[in-house]
Amino acid sequence: MAVWPSRFNLTGTNGRKNANNYVKNPKGLANEVYNGRMGNKPGSDDGYNFRGGGFIQITGRENYQLYSNYCGNTLPLEQFADLLRMNDRFALDSACWFFAIYKNLLPLATGNSNFITIVKRINGGTIGLEERQHFFELCKKFIK
Repeated sequence: MAVWPSRFNLTGTNGRKNANNYVKNPKGLANEVYNGRMGNKPGSDDGYNFRGGGFIQITGRENYQLYSNYCGNTLPLEQFADLLRMNDRFALDSACWFFAIYKNLLPLATGNSNFITIVKRINGGTIGLEERQHFFELCKKFIK
């Protein structure tokens, strides 16, 4: 409910789903919020299979397919998506690809003034902005 207040409440009224139905049900939740968008097929397990992966949390069949094409991958796409969640090399590489190549955010990555713009271009909004800002400040201590 904190992440998707327009989609969920505790009663399943007012056009929202009952959040209780998704507690300890990650597959159901992912399919509910991600199917039918980002290239995910409605009525499938695409929402779950192509949930966030890698250090930047690539999400959606469409984005996984683009990264797969970039890598020259020959594995089934669902299996390739799992690599981003289980293998640090792919987790980092996919984040770099998403940031620098797919979204072309390097020109914005100088100074602090574009932080919110970058967050919005990666995530589509500012949910979790305070936490992201905290980790950004920690990183700046080590990356010069």
